[in-house]
Amino acid sequence: MPEHGSSNPSNTPVAQLAEQRIPNPQVAGSSPSRRVPDSDQGGGSAPHTSGGMGVYRPGQGYWVRVLTACVAGLLFLVTAAWTAMQVNAIPIPMQSWVLSLKNMTEAPDATGTVDLMDESPGTGPLAVRIGSATIVSFEKAGDNLGNLTIKEPQMVSNHEPADVGGQAVVIGGKRYTVATAVGVPLFPILYLQAGVAAAILIIGVALIYTFVGVKPKSAEFLIATDGEMKKVHWSTRREVFGSTWVVIAACFLIAGLLWVFDFGFVTVFQSIKLLHK
Repeated sequence: MPEHGSSNPSNTPVAQLAEQRIPNPQVAGSSPSRRVPDSDQGGGSAPHTSGGMGVYRPGQGYWVRVLTACVAGLLFLVTAAWTAMQVNAIPIPMQSWVLSLKNMTEAPDATGTVDLMDESPGTGPLAVRIGSATIVSFEKAGDNLGNLTIKEPQMVSNHEPADVGGQAVVIGGKRYTVATAVGVPLFPILYLQAGVAAAILIIGVALIYTFVGVKPKSAEFLIATDGEMKKVHWSTRREVFGSTWVVIAACFLIAGLLWVFDFGFVTVFQSIKLLHK
């Protein structure tokens, strides 16, 4: 029985039944209503594709992705260091050579050209000319000592400017003894090593960022791996200690049994003269 004094027709059983059969009553002249998706209403969760800096689904699979990036970064770091050491063997073109002169009686003329001599066959007329070069400068380094800088060496046969070390040069018809011949490279080898190492590290950072943070396929794999790791039952400290002692005891037991069998076989074979003591 409806209560007396109620004037709201929607509370009657007939009205409630009509609302159930027609959940969205239409008004004449109005457009049909449609169901709004949950994502449009804000009630659902839209799929995550990327976050800050373009990272795919940030915050998911955090530790697996971080540890993967750290291990990969360590590998690239080791590779860069190893490659930098190998680059040290690459020959760098020389822009000039410094010849250390000794036993000088007078300073040489710092202009013109210099003849590079090989005095292995002998001094004087027996010396062999192995090349020539242009003189750049001369600096006195002490009593009867000096540094002669040359460039554009023109060598004979298979000789190199370094072969002049311990030999002699002739400048303006005068002979000077060469202690050492050291090349001056176009640039320090350290620059090449640093450039190669930096290039490897930059490539490594780009690859790690791409496969760990941006690429959906690899990121999903790492996220799934993190989820599986959370399902793993990790042994307690007590279980680890117990298992370790079991393994140690089993090793000693097996070693003891092998020693017993070995001793027994040796004793038997020696007794029947198959083995000599």
